[in-house]
Amino acid sequence: GSFLRQYQTAVNIASGLVVIFFGLNFLGVFKINLFKGSSIINFNRWFTNTLVIAIFSTLIAAFFTLCVSYVMSRLRFKMRKTFLNIALILGMFPGFMSMIAVYYILKGLGFLETGVLKQVALVLVYSGGAGLGFYMAKGFFDMIPRTIDEAAYIDGASKWETLKSVTIPMVMPSITICTFLTLTNSFKLFDQNLALTAGAPSDKTRMLALDIYQTFYGSVGAEGVGQAKAVVFFIIVAGIAMAQLVLTRRKEVEG
Repeated sequence: GSFLRQYQTAVNIASGLVVIFFGLNFLGVFKINLFKGSSIINFNRWFTNTLVIAIFSTLIAAFFTLCVSYVMSRLRFKMRKTFLNIALILGMFPGFMSMIAVYYILKGLGFLETGVLKQVALVLVYSGGAGLGFYMAKGFFDMIPRTIDEAAYIDGASKWETLKSVTIPMVMPSITICTFLTLTNSFKLFDQNLALTAGAPSDKTRMLALDIYQTFYGSVGAEGVGQAKAVVFFIIVAGIAMAQLVLTRRKEVEG
């Protein structure tokens, strides 16, 4: 029971500390400069690719999730319950099951021709299915009484003003959580990157998760470099995620 959970937690923490220790030790002992731009270590280029795709994916995915959750919660229309059931069923299947179909669709539309279009393809693939994860945000919309909207209308607020000044501030906790999960998951994007582009052309779409994997398993004697990259990547992503949490929580309205 509780002892087993505490034991597992302790083991996970110890394992993480060991990885961080050896990764930082590798950086210090061998004086590896991850930003010097060699063929193995070109960290800044891979991080720039990852950051650009992560930012656009997060913004689009958060917008999709907010729109879908608002429509499903506040509006009433035909086939609404059917759509909710379909979305729930589709959410039970992992996204990589449709990767072959997505690949041929993107290839047919010409999104896999150049580096810029391939970056756009990665953003579309990751953020395109974000709307299906609207159930959590919908729960926050459901908890807002409709009488609050009606009171805002009586005071002369339009629907847009009510949404912007009343509804969205009250659902900021859900936006904070959804943005946090989307941001961290987009930084960890691996399977889509490997299946759709594999970093081509000329590594213009190579993201850090894929680069760490290829460095560790694809380069002889570079296991320490891959581990060091993973440690630095973890520290950077943790810092960005915490900054996002602080910024979005400042806009939350206490209930």
